[in-house]
Amino acid sequence: MCKKNFQKVLVGIMMLMLVLAACQSKSAEETKNNAPKEEVQAMEPITVSAAASLKETMNIIGEQYGSPVEFNMGGSGTLRTQIESGAPADVFISASKEHVAKLEDKGLVKESQDLLKNKLVIVGKKDLASIEDVLNGGKFAIGEPESVPAGKYAKEALTNLGLFDKMQDKIVLGSDVRNVLEWVKSGEVDYGVVYKTDALVAKDDVKIVYEFEDGTHKDIIYPMALLNDKPESKQFYEYIKGEEVKKVFEEYGYEVIDGANK
Repeated sequence: MCKKNFQKVLVGIMMLMLVLAACQSKSAEETKNNAPKEEVQAMEPITVSAAASLKETMNIIGEQYGSPVEFNMGGSGTLRTQIESGAPADVFISASKEHVAKLEDKGLVKESQDLLKNKLVIVGKKDLASIEDVLNGGKFAIGEPESVPAGKYAKEALTNLGLFDKMQDKIVLGSDVRNVLEWVKSGEVDYGVVYKTDALVAKDDVKIVYEFEDGTHKDIIYPMALLNDKPESKQFYEYIKGEEVKKVFEEYGYEVIDGANK
């Protein structure tokens, strides 16, 4: 008799455990289904296309940001062409206002804002007594003016100084500003034109031998563009404008433009 009663109690306990497990599973599923869509979407990775000169800052920002971010770094003109061709991109940070403006003309931008300012410099391993000394040196690298903003600024500045046409036999063109920097670091060229922030990153390998004065070229403005209405895209776009990110940019030598909405 005792044995039968024990078996009944044991069966009852097992049935109760099954019922409780089923209830917990249902509750967990309901919680998942009822979770705010914004939270679920915020965990989806976004793609940020950014100018090559922003490599170090984007790496740090990506580590600080709370959700997955994939960065596509390159020349601003090349990135714009990729976006126009349908390549996946949620946010675009260009080293030139021109490329964001062209996307806006095609209706590919939801909103944009001027984000950063930079300076243009010549880097090398040997000092220049004057800017005219570049005419007596070896190879001189700039970015491809048609697709690399730093190259376009360089051509403009050198032209205004009366040097560009005299340097045609020396000039070699890089695919982006970091390509130019690497050529100078490796000694493949004597000098190159890069952003001041690039020179500061490579200060152990190259030095700034000349800084172009304001007025020799257009102001170097980095605009940021939001490319779609996805909540996670907007979230990152707003995050970039915050104080935490501002400190990162300033640490690397950029001037942050506060509230310069277009």
